[in-house]
Amino acid sequence: MRYGFTEEQALFRGDVRKALRSAEMRAAVGEATSADGVEKDQRPLYRLLGELGLLAVHWPAEFGGAGRPLTDAAIVAEELVRAGVPDTLHVNTIQIVGQFLLMAGSAEQRRRHLPALARGERFASVLYTEPDAGSDLGALRTVAEPDGDGYRITGTKVFSLKTRFVDLGLCAARTSPGTGKYQGISLFLVDLKAPGVTVTVIPGIGDEHFHQVDLDAVPVSGADLVGPRDQGWPLLNEALAIERTGLDYYLKAEHWLEAALEALADRDPGPYLEQIGRWDGALTADHVLAWEVLAGLEAGRVDPVAAAVAKYHSSELAQSIASWADDLPGPRQRADRTRAAVTLDSAYREAPGLTLSAGTSEVMLQIMAAEFDSIGPHTSDPLRGALRAALAHVPVRSEVHGAPVSDERVRAVLGDLGVADLERPDAAGGLDLGLTAGVLVSEELGRAGVGNPYRADAMAADVGCPAGMALAGFEALPVGDGVTATPPAWELTGVTTTDGPGPFLVATCVDGEPMLVAASGPEAETGGRPPVVRFENTPVTVVARLDDSLTGPLARARLRQAGYLLGIAEGAYEIAVRYTGVRRQFDTRLRDLPAVAFPLARAMVALRATRAAVYRGAWLADSGQAKAGPAPIVALAMAAETARDVVRTCMQSCGVRAMTAELGLHRHFRLAAAESGRYGEPAALWRLAGAARLRLGRLDEPASVSQ
Repeated sequence: MRYGFTEEQALFRGDVRKALRSAEMRAAVGEATSADGVEKDQRPLYRLLGELGLLAVHWPAEFGGAGRPLTDAAIVAEELVRAGVPDTLHVNTIQIVGQFLLMAGSAEQRRRHLPALARGERFASVLYTEPDAGSDLGALRTVAEPDGDGYRITGTKVFSLKTRFVDLGLCAARTSPGTGKYQGISLFLVDLKAPGVTVTVIPGIGDEHFHQVDLDAVPVSGADLVGPRDQGWPLLNEALAIERTGLDYYLKAEHWLEAALEALADRDPGPYLEQIGRWDGALTADHVLAWEVLAGLEAGRVDPVAAAVAKYHSSELAQSIASWADDLPGPRQRADRTRAAVTLDSAYREAPGLTLSAGTSEVMLQIMAAEFDSIGPHTSDPLRGALRAALAHVPVRSEVHGAPVSDERVRAVLGDLGVADLERPDAAGGLDLGLTAGVLVSEELGRAGVGNPYRADAMAADVGCPAGMALAGFEALPVGDGVTATPPAWELTGVTTTDGPGPFLVATCVDGEPMLVAASGPEAETGGRPPVVRFENTPVTVVARLDDSLTGPLARARLRQAGYLLGIAEGAYEIAVRYTGVRRQFDTRLRDLPAVAFPLARAMVALRATRAAVYRGAWLADSGQAKAGPAPIVALAMAAETARDVVRTCMQSCGVRAMTAELGLHRHFRLAAAESGRYGEPAALWRLAGAARLRLGRLDEPASVSQ
């Protein structure tokens, strides 16, 4: 996954941002902004962008571009939206039709069409959807009949945007009817000014209007056929995957959250902090998912599942933010037609279309459901493979009562693998693999459904204490109402959870400031899960202050715990996928039933988004990023809720057997409950994240790259 950008990309972003902030550009954006159902002609703005060379920077120079990487084009797309440029013409013309011609068009088609598109002189759209076909493009009825060296296309296309302003349509039509639902389909480039083309407006609730395009024996030449005749279905799927990077929906969601915060600027944000934190955390993960797809496209890979995950997550997120934010502008803001009020009103009306365009959310879930076994990282990583092989031989507790796991055998396995050296610096004789390796270890322990002694040993190493200690008191952070330490004698009093019998490293608060102290007793009460320990005037030694710095022990501990929770959810998911793949009900496999498949597909989205947040946080810590924001808090809160939600979904999918020892799923279920609040209650963590978002503002991506 990509978590940041190079210095060169950061400089390029700065140049683009400067060009888009000119007085001329701001005036053009204002003239092109639609509102209240009045759709402006945005072509003058795009001609100006074409003159600046900002429409297709990744295209070769011979086609009007600058020969830059696709990632630079995505940077431009981000900055266009952040500068207020309406994005539909850019998405349709450059990101979809133009990009498809680069990948699948002939040399002649590229020479004929791309330069004018890059200059903002001509525009394009897609003509796929039909009145009776909807999302089922295999049911399209438009026909392209041979006519000499060319064809004549007859049919009706609906629900396209900006069509009355564009010149070119990428049209799907049948060239060999009767050969099968998904056979005999071809793609054509259609001149929308040609005889026989009629474009009419379909009124809708958004500021952008839908259109109907009637094609009455419209002539196209043989040179307008894109790819081989009758081989359009694979090309159509590829074209749709190109649309589904999720970046355009992410940018809308980001823009709408900014407007929401603007609407809240003059009131107490306290009641909104938790939700602000959730939205901002989801946006962080969403950005990583979108760039994962973009990085694949840059490398020439089209991953339909990654694209479906990104499109589903981003469009559902944008719609949710728009729905939540619609109520935020007050009466005065609505009466004065403030920018925030106008933006959020428009967003509310536009949002329902986001989960329909480029493939409905249900279609995205179907794509994911066809690839359930692809969840999670492959074991090609040597460390991950070694951990999985070793942990496969660790006996697990099958009892459905009492503690679900124990640490003794796990600690021996980790010792045999030399895991203690992974994060240790070179200078101390370690492998210096960073926190990312520690998160990976914790994830694999959670996935195996075993205990996690690694997190305590790793934190002990962070603060210079010996291995073999247990962690306690972290569930009370960040509010600090757990055990208390009183100076100057430093005695500890209170009851808290722990992850081992002791001695302990205890998180506590002194005058509202988090501290880490060491205590040698008493013994933990280990009958339940999690174990608890009772301190009463117990002498302790101050070890460290637990600040919120990204490289501090608290942030590192939170990220390891987030990895463990992610693994717990992944392990449960893998059990559920296997079981629902063999268990039959109603004469079919369980996971082939939509009632089972769709919740499991949503679980796949949650797992991938959580993975993005967790490993982004670890990478930020390893790369020493100063402007990281609340990444560890976001990762932990998201992982905690994902663990509970995904495991609960898996229990439901597997039925009553999940409540017995038969599947082993009960361990993940009980671990999710025991571990999801151990390092802070998620709602409190989200409030912290929301406060950080308001305090720090939107943080630009850090200036380094990791894949």
